[in-house]
Amino acid sequence: MNLQTAHLISSIQILLRHDERLIYFLFSHKNPELRLGVDELLNEAHCLSRGEYILIQAAIDFWNGTGGFRLGDALNLLDDDNVLALVMAMLHLREIKLPEPGEC
Repeated sequence: MNLQTAHLISSIQILLRHDERLIYFLFSHKNPELRLGVDELLNEAHCLSRGEYILIQAAIDFWNGTGGFRLGDALNLLDDDNVLALVMAMLHLREIKLPEPGEC
């Protein structure tokens, strides 16, 4: 696995709050790739909670841009912990560091 893929997977792990159930739902256990096609994953994801579904959409968007994630859904339907995980994952993905309190 190359460094770019490893960084992407690390960002998705942050997004999914290291929930192994969701990580294994999304990825093949043998290779760094989605375990199914996007449409199939999203269809199966309807059995998850609404919040988990939104996180899976975001994770697929991180992976290849085809998850159909909508920021409005995240803001209106995710709890605070999952919104924070989303923001932290985006910062990690972009390799942005938050300033320490008092820093400009």
